[in-house]
Amino acid sequence: MKNIILDTNFIIELLKNKIDLKDELLRICNFPFKISVLEKTKKELENIIKKQSGKSKDLAKLALIYIKNFDSIKAEESNVDNALITLSKESVIATQDKELKEKLNKPFIVIRQKKKLELIE
Repeated sequence: MKNIILDTNFIIELLKNKIDLKDELLRICNFPFKISVLEKTKKELENIIKKQSGKSKDLAKLALIYIKNFDSIKAEESNVDNALITLSKESVIATQDKELKEKLNKPFIVIRQKKKLELIE
């Protein structure tokens, strides 16, 4: 079973664009999977809630509720991007971060046209 790890910006974009994560993952993944998030991703969302206002804050609050039933992963690295790069060796990372995508092992998942997911292999 493959682990699909959601990055912070990916979660926020999913919610902003009202994309059905599970339906889309079932459509693009021809392998069994489970969905996870880093504990550091939860901390990033909590920081957004503390430091931002308006729509960003609301989306971060919604994101924390949205991810509470996903598996949580502790990472050794202090930096979220470095942790995702390391984990991409055995997991599939879902992100919208352009710089991160260049460093990840394939496959990884992105959002296309603000409405569907794509598995980049």
